Amino acid sequence: MKAVAQHQFSVESEYLLKNAKRDILSPEEIFRKNHVSRTLVILGSSRCTPQMEPYMANARQLAHSVAQWSAKQRPENKLWLVSGGKSGIMEQVSQGALLAGEKSLGFGFRLESHGVNQHQDDDFTHLFTDLGIRDYWLYKNSEAIVAFPGGLGTIMELTDSLLHMQLGMRKKVPMFLFGSKFWNSALNTKLLIQHKVASEEDLDQIKICDRVEEIICNIM
Repeated sequence: MKAVAQHQFSVESEYLLKNAKRDILSPEEIFRKNHVSRTLVILGSSRCTPQMEPYMANARQLAHSVAQWSAKQRPENKLWLVSGGKSGIMEQVSQGALLAGEKSLGFGFRLESHGVNQHQDDDFTHLFTDLGIRDYWLYKNSEAIVAFPGGLGTIMELTDSLLHMQLGMRKKVPMFLFGSKFWNSALNTKLLIQHKVASEEDLDQIKICDRVEEIICNIM
């Protein structure tokens, strides 16, 4: 039984190491080949519901505006769009970039139920098996983060990035929460400060907004 358990552990470890290596080297190659030095991370729900439709249009508008500006820049000054590359808000990011003649980076999680959207180029996409490694590449070289309304995945990505900034593991960057009605309820920062479980300094990079122009004026 001991020998069987050791063999199973060895097989599982080999599988994990193989996937971790792929999760490190593949996005590294994407960054290297395309000289990615500056990114704008856009988060949001993968679900296409009536409530999300206005936000999806806003996400596409933002992605298109950023990609249009970026297309005129030198390679080292380009601002690359990064999303999960799946459906919903993420698909609008891919489509908005494509309409401007640009590519966006798609760094998602490997799930059979969630495929890459039709506007996302495979050469600029990697699906991760490890969430921790994905976090590293998702936020690498980020100049700002924009979060549209979303569910547990979006909120996890948002709070993970806030925690890493709080701990000094990642540089502080502006964080725009798009949709005041949603985010004032979903992430009540005033309540966190009131209960002294977070400080104003922990959350001072957060800006809640309702207009795409507010984001564009601050990042370009």
